[in-house]
Amino acid sequence: MVNGPLTLCRYDRIISYPSAFCVEKVLRVSNTATAFEDLARMARSGEAGLADATLKVQCELFIQDAAPGPAEKALFATLALMLLPAASEGTARHLAARLAPCPHTPAEVLAALESRGGGVAELVIAGATSLPASMEADAAENSDPRLAASLASRPDLSDELQSRLLERGETTTLRALAGNASVRLSRHAAADLIAAATADAELARLLLRRTDLDPITLLPLYLHADQPQKTRMRDVLDQRLTDRGMRGGSREAVAAEPDLLLELSLLGLAALVEGLRPLLRQSERFIAAAMADSTREVTALALMAVGSTPQDAIRMLLRTGDPVALDSARLGQVVDLVRSISRQAATMLLATLLPRDAQAADSAERPVHIPAMVAGGTPARPSPAASGRRPPAARSIEKLRGAS
Repeated sequence: MVNGPLTLCRYDRIISYPSAFCVEKVLRVSNTATAFEDLARMARSGEAGLADATLKVQCELFIQDAAPGPAEKALFATLALMLLPAASEGTARHLAARLAPCPHTPAEVLAALESRGGGVAELVIAGATSLPASMEADAAENSDPRLAASLASRPDLSDELQSRLLERGETTTLRALAGNASVRLSRHAAADLIAAATADAELARLLLRRTDLDPITLLPLYLHADQPQKTRMRDVLDQRLTDRGMRGGSREAVAAEPDLLLELSLLGLAALVEGLRPLLRQSERFIAAAMADSTREVTALALMAVGSTPQDAIRMLLRTGDPVALDSARLGQVVDLVRSISRQAATMLLATLLPRDAQAADSAERPVHIPAMVAGGTPARPSPAASGRRPPAARSIEKLRGAS
């Protein structure tokens, strides 16, 4: 429809070709009502391709008109609503893809396309310049997860819609929302997505690519990050701790005897991790998390958190004979980690990587107390000799020796 009002043409003959339509216009009808009735009658009586051809031609004419008037919009809407029930799925998808981004497409036409569901509805929901609140609600609550994923990809999502989509808990929807770089995630949405991403590598990858989430927020995804991102996270964490006066102080001995963990490391990685658990006051889940970590950075962080020097941490990992830890590429990454991170930062980072339920269960098992502090803000640990108790690591060694 260029340089003139919308006119409806009656098509008496449709010639099909393998790759295109050729519609021969043989009669211009002035009586619009009669033309609509004839089109609808012929389309519903089985006239092959009539509805599809008419809709495609009139769709292109309508889109080409940059500023159709109210009468032209009403005319196109009437035609579309009459013929859409007889249109094929392919034509409906074509119309949805062409009409959804068009700013002057009548809302009732989009609603009719969306009501067909499936791929047609996906195209409408994802591509429409604006969606009525009723259509947003339908997509957010629809049982078809594809519609929710299409809604999650829109650039105009409100915080409320983000929350409603998160409540669905579907992987496809969560990934679509995480990968939607056009929308700024709410604080609540970011926290929920990051929590879910700790067990979903693809979701983690999508979140790590976002620019609206700072490195501290993304700390729980540390193990999924690449090396430049890991370095950035550690640097920012160390800087935050320095700014808050939480770094400094002397390094504590890890146990009553300096060689306890070194001796444990000779028994293998599992023995070393078991010996670290009581020193960190973690639950049994810590062992599973450390052994499942293919980077061995969890174990390295644990060694730094209990006060090991970088040299001792590397020595202990090497003495375990663990083939993963001995891999040259991974070992280089671990060396960079222990040399660049402070004990305080290692403690905080380790806490974000451990399962929350494990931390909660462990906290419930022991009384809450405030430790004495030494200069620099480091908790003072009473020596085992002064307390009259044997260090946990020593008990772990005896237990492991007895088992062997």
